[in-house]
Amino acid sequence: MKTPQRKIIVNYLKNNSSHPTAREIYDAVSQKNGIISLATVYNTLSLMKKEGMVRELAITNFDHKRYDPNVKPHAHLICISCGKITDVSLPLHVGVPNELREGFIIKDSEVNFYGLCPVCAEKDKRPSSKRRS
Repeated sequence: MKTPQRKIIVNYLKNNSSHPTAREIYDAVSQKNGIISLATVYNTLSLMKKEGMVRELAITNFDHKRYDPNVKPHAHLICISCGKITDVSLPLHVGVPNELREGFIIKDSEVNFYGLCPVCAEKDKRPSSKRRS
């Protein structure tokens, strides 16, 4: 991570729990440093992923990958309405019995729980003019 642009991206992601997309990272860091490009953001994220500094999350039903600087094992709560992602620190150990692995060597796992965040759940409870009783 030698270039000033890469340092800005790394610093933006440090302790960032919002799980931003590459575009969100670009928008945030380009306000501070106008000479950064979206390609630089993607290249830096790719390098960070390769070096184990960030996890790339492909969330079901959302178009953009999200990035998580918390690389320790943890789960995610994902709102299916607004896309908010919350880290859940659980002592996770999901094992696949040897007889079911069929020789597969497991290197990593990811646990996601999909539902509605409190804000979207509250909106979902409200009567709507589109709903019929």
